[in-house]
Amino acid sequence: MFKEIASDVFDWRAAFPHVFDAGLPATTAAQAGGFDCVVGNPPYIRQEWLDPFKPAFKREFRCYAGTADSYLYFIERGLDVLCPGGCLGFITSGTFNNAKFAAPFRGWLPTTARFLHSVNFGENQPFADAEMVFPSISILEKNSATTPDAPAFRAYFMRGTIPDSITDAVISDGIDCDASVLTRSEWQTSLADWQRQHADLTARLIVIETDIDYRVYKLFGLTAADRHLLADHSRHAMIDYPYGAV
Repeated sequence: MFKEIASDVFDWRAAFPHVFDAGLPATTAAQAGGFDCVVGNPPYIRQEWLDPFKPAFKREFRCYAGTADSYLYFIERGLDVLCPGGCLGFITSGTFNNAKFAAPFRGWLPTTARFLHSVNFGENQPFADAEMVFPSISILEKNSATTPDAPAFRAYFMRGTIPDSITDAVISDGIDCDASVLTRSEWQTSLADWQRQHADLTARLIVIETDIDYRVYKLFGLTAADRHLLADHSRHAMIDYPYGAV
């Protein structure tokens, strides 16, 4: 099997020397060369079918995890063959946001790229032969790193059916999301202003009691804006408001 694979191996840099070298000095070609854009729909492959190849994946990919879906490796390779500032547009499963197997991916991606746009299809299934796969469209820009102060990115969640124009829906119904969400252990997109307010609020919460089901917090300096955020903090949290703060 491995001999057959070796005979069919595809070397991007050997196949497209004019893209990756582009007449640049050897010291800079690897850093500056690459495609301007990569677009794709990676195949949906059960991770159990990848067992024979996992040792090679572990050596090759920084986002490797033993139970990872193969689309993560396609994203990494797609970014690898982009030039700095190039863009990748993929439609994949959206499990990379919170799945345990995608934790290495979430740790690695912000060091390499930043989101420009994100589309979550919600309960819609655009592919009839891919049951129980709920896709997302990711538009990424290759750069050195995503920092907490990076520009916000546009995200759109389909609450109804697939619109006639996803592009128009992103513009009209999307939200600007704080890039700092990509520095967390799990990713959940929400309004950039909301993220900043929520971070400020949680920084003022002090745990005063904990048991199996609940954490009791004391919150200082409650503001009117805080009240709108508290309901979303946690259904397993109780807030102790000091000195009649409510």
